[in-house]
This record gives sequence, structure tokens and C-alpha cells, in this order.
Amino acid sequence: LCWRPHTPTQVASLFATGLGLYLDASGSELVGSLFGAEITNPILQVRWFMLEAQMKGTKALVYVEFVFALTFLICRVFWAPSLLYVVVRSSIPHISVKTGGVLLQLISWVWSAEVLMRLVKAVKALRVPGPKKEN
Repeated sequence: LCWRPHTPTQVASLFATGLGLYLDASGSELVGSLFGAEITNPILQVRWFMLEAQMKGTKALVYVEFVFALTFLICRVFWAPSLLYVVVRSSIPHISVKTGGVLLQLISWVWSAEVLMRLVKAVKALRVPGPKKEN
């Protein structure tokens, strides 16, 4: 296992999912959180392929980054906390599932700050006019 910036997120996600399976509980909560966490993955993969294809600095990449950031922020900042609120308030999920959900949400807030900074950078890149051509 090599260390990368995403490692804490992946470890926490695997732990929470494994615990839910072990306890045979909270299946709907786990499926909902996995859906919310993975919905941005196809867009992230397109971004990666564009970077590998030397498309850095293109408007197409900026638009893909914008769509990724918007989707990520909507899912992680608005939708996920509302799901987490319901899970934490409910008496049905095990306390470890609630704790895992809170931990994943805290990690999501850290990533959301990173994504928001990249979104601002992408929007600024779209607004900067290119050099004027002389006739």
C-alpha cells in the first residue's frame, strides 16, 4: 500500500463499508454514501485522460474541471451532510456507522476546500483574455 493524498479517504471508506458488512447493518446508508462519493469518478477519469493526452491549459479541460468541481461540491457539501444528518439522528444505524459517516464527512470537507480552490482557479482561467493579435 503506497501513501497518496487520497489514502485516508480510501482507508476510511473501506473501513466503514467493511464494518457495515460485518455488522450486517446500514446497507442503504452505505449504498447512498458510495453513490454520492463515486458519482464524480467518471468526470475525474476524463480529466485524468485529458491531462495524460497533454491537454493541460485547454478550454475543454477547464470545462471538465468546472463540471467535476460543481458536481463534487453539490454532492459532498450539500447532499452528503443532509444524508449524514438523517443517519446520525436515527436510532437504527450502529454508532460506528455514524462515527464513520462523520469521519468521511470531515475528510470530504478537506477535499471540498481543495476542489473549491481549483474551481476558482478554473473560472479565473476562463475569464482571462488571450493576448491581443496585432494586424
